[in-house]
Amino acid sequence: MKSSFGVFRSCLIIIAFFAVPQTFADIYESVPDWVRIGDGGDFGKSVAMVGDVNGDGYDDLLIGAETKKVDVEDEGEVYLFFGSATGPTIAFAWSARGGELRTFFGSSVAGAGDVNGDGFADIVLGAKGDSDLGHLTTGEIRLYTGSVEGPGSTATSTLFGMTQGSWFGSSVAGAGDVDGDGFDDVVVGAPFDSSMKGKNGAAYIYRGFEGGLLGVPTVLTHPTPLGDFGYSVAGAGDVNGDGYADVIVGQPEYDGSGVQGGAVHIYFGSADVSGDAPDWSFTSDQGRQAKFADCVRSAGDVNGDGFDDILVGAWRYHVEGQPRGAAFLFLGSEDGPSTEPDWIGYPTNFGPDYGISDSFYGLSLDSAGDVDGDGLDDVIVGSAGWASAAHPEVFGGIFLYRGSEHGLKTTPELIVEPPDQPWHEFGRAVAGAGDMNGDGLVDIVGGTPYHNDGDVTHGAVAVYFGAESDDDDDGDDDEDDDDDAGGSGGSGDDEVADVDVGDEESDDSLRAQDDDSCGCGC
Repeated sequence: MKSSFGVFRSCLIIIAFFAVPQTFADIYESVPDWVRIGDGGDFGKSVAMVGDVNGDGYDDLLIGAETKKVDVEDEGEVYLFFGSATGPTIAFAWSARGGELRTFFGSSVAGAGDVNGDGFADIVLGAKGDSDLGHLTTGEIRLYTGSVEGPGSTATSTLFGMTQGSWFGSSVAGAGDVDGDGFDDVVVGAPFDSSMKGKNGAAYIYRGFEGGLLGVPTVLTHPTPLGDFGYSVAGAGDVNGDGYADVIVGQPEYDGSGVQGGAVHIYFGSADVSGDAPDWSFTSDQGRQAKFADCVRSAGDVNGDGFDDILVGAWRYHVEGQPRGAAFLFLGSEDGPSTEPDWIGYPTNFGPDYGISDSFYGLSLDSAGDVDGDGLDDVIVGSAGWASAAHPEVFGGIFLYRGSEHGLKTTPELIVEPPDQPWHEFGRAVAGAGDMNGDGLVDIVGGTPYHNDGDVTHGAVAVYFGAESDDDDDGDDDEDDDDDAGGSGGSGDDEVADVDVGDEESDDSLRAQDDDSCGCGC
């Protein structure tokens, strides 16, 4: 059986061979093709495109609402929307909830790849968790395996953290096939785990097998006493080209240099991966306020050299004395990622027409896949506090950067703005590299838990489809257009509906600063 990484790469090769490169502006516009307004509970704070869970040929979409009250406060709920020829379904096809007080189920959501080798994509959901007595619990993750009907009502595997208050499950990700056994694996962060004496934080790799996830993990460690190790985790792809999937672990308060500047670590996959020490690390040059490695992701292969690359967000990184945020790209190689960043994206790169202070740039980021059909992967970066000069009342945006043989382009090719003013902090969550309407073009997702109609905070998620090109500029997709190129943007006929997730009215007191220490890892 091929791992999910192998299948995805073959898809990219097909796109690169047949498609004609085009600009991002040809492919997306700021009119979303699909919108869902939630019912509070931090709906849209976590999103993921998770592959094809039900085997119908369309990629599917997960949305988390970690503080949603179904029966009890803050139990959390997660919704799965199946893809279709018209995009994600109007109503969610499946849901699961925490079931207990302050579980915070949906703190993180992710595609797990194919953990049990049955040919269906699986999903993994995290719940960092509190108890009904107000004491922190261990946290948990649940694996739900795919099938023709979609996930079942009962988790295939449920796993718990090692210590009280560990936030186990605050970050979770599909890791790919780390040990080369033909089953995809999962990586889980527990940034406040205290199971190892003198350490703060841990991350775990759980191996896949026919029955789900094996209960005994490989423990990833780092020889430093402080730093919230495991605050963010992600599958890295194969950064050193050895045929094994690698994993990324973020440690935003790493104290190796005495300034708690934050660090990111890579653990190479192998048949007997041990996790005793990272195979590669990079430490930020700023203090803990930078939030370096709050969010980590694979970038795919942005320069086409056959090695996967990694992205690191630092949404409070100071530029010219202001906490504007930054994103860092490290290119893969035979030895692993570069020793220094190959690309740094700053809000100052966006030009004089855009607001750049306190933009939360890098709070979320992801690989977008090969958006423009040039054979090179592209990336998206969320900037939840950004505002343009043209629309200063609307906060948030998603920035798309094109890959090239030298890495990422310096400036964004396109900025996707929120549809209107209620979309406060749009881009707090982003996801890419999926095709939810089966047209062979890559779609992107943006979410915010702070969508507000003036009275109630609902949360919302928007999907932007890749579109066919109108090369002859006649306003129609017709026989004179290049069928292999992407195109003129969203259809404009966006489906908008409220998600029916109960009758609770959400408290409108939510503000970004209530949880501004939390990036894409939790």
